[in-house]
Amino acid sequence: MFREVRLRVRGMIRRVLRLAPMRLVPLGYLSYVLLGWGVLMLPVCAATDRASALDHLFISASAVSTTGLATVSTRDDYTFAGQAVILVLIQLGGLGYMTASSFFVLSVSGRLSPEREKVAATEDVTI
Repeated sequence: MFREVRLRVRGMIRRVLRLAPMRLVPLGYLSYVLLGWGVLMLPVCAATDRASALDHLFISASAVSTTGLATVSTRDDYTFAGQAVILVLIQLGGLGYMTASSFFVLSVSGRLSPEREKVAATEDVTI
């Protein structure tokens, strides 16, 4: 069973890496928003029951895009863990997720993959 799951995950990763670089950028932002939403949904992050799933999704998207909008009070409705998650999302959005993920890949492996280099090269295009 674990072998089947592992093979499916590898297949999904291969399909994602075959996407055009300009499609990887929005997919990366979407993955950060959805990951932040999932973490904010955990009971350890919520101090009250006032925030709905849609509120968590909005705050996650707002934090990654660094707009600073919120539908509920961050101070009152989130615990320290929830506030830390929002802060990390703001930092990732402010730094740019490509910068943060490239730094992580470089610190672990020492070099970027050809796919990541293509994405980085397309972001430097001036209009």
